[in-house]
Amino acid sequence: MKDNKGRFVKTTGSTRYKRIERNGKNLQLHRYLWEQYHNREIPEGFIIHHIDNNRDNNKIENLDLMSYAEHNYLHGKGRKPWNYGVKCPNISESKMGHIVTEEQIQKQKETWKNKYIESMKLIDDLFKKGLDFKEIGGKLGLSYRTVHWRYKKYIEDYEGECWNERNTRRNK
Repeated sequence: MKDNKGRFVKTTGSTRYKRIERNGKNLQLHRYLWEQYHNREIPEGFIIHHIDNNRDNNKIENLDLMSYAEHNYLHGKGRKPWNYGVKCPNISESKMGHIVTEEQIQKQKETWKNKYIESMKLIDDLFKKGLDFKEIGGKLGLSYRTVHWRYKKYIEDYEGECWNERNTRRNK
């Protein structure tokens, strides 16, 4: 519903998320609350995830900053991708019907690792200084889960250790 100036004053329920009007802008409430609490904007390429998957629960402890890739991974667990087993479409004659190779998959993984390596190293340094995942997340504006996931990937992919073995040694 809009007021006489065309501003949204109440949602009709047709939107997926609760909305709020601030400074002449129509905003998603959960994004606004996260930005106000953390006193910063949501970085480009990141979203605010509802931890309990309830879009009406906008308590700050239920809101989690994560990248699109992490969010897609989270919601895609156990599902086969939409294009599973499908050959690539006819983009060009040379690529017609090709199937993704292991080499292409490895190249994509390297691209991801290169994108996040600096934050992974920083997380590792802070963890070695005695901070826990929640404290590191607070310093970096990341969720506990994001910090945990990046640290685990860093240990397994860059230090060549098994995550479970490292945790077993650490907890003795």
